[in-house]
This record gives sequence, structure tokens and C-alpha cells, in this order.
Amino acid sequence: MSFLNKLADGKLRSQEAHIEYFSILTRKSKLETSC
Repeated sequence: MSFLNKLADGKLRSQEAHIEYFSILTRKSKLETSC
């Protein structure tokens, strides 16, 4: 695996983690507002 491939893979993974984190945050806020 080349350096550029590793860099791109890391970017994709961090992006996925960011999206996951954001969806968890929105889910939490939805739960709080529904209560």
C-alpha cells in the first residue's frame, strides 16, 4: 500500500467516523426533544 493510498484511506475512515458521530448526536437530540 502506497503512502497516498494510506492517506486517502485514513481520510475516508475519519469521514465515516465523523458522519457516524454526527448521526449519533442528532439521534440523541431527537430523543431529548421527544421526551
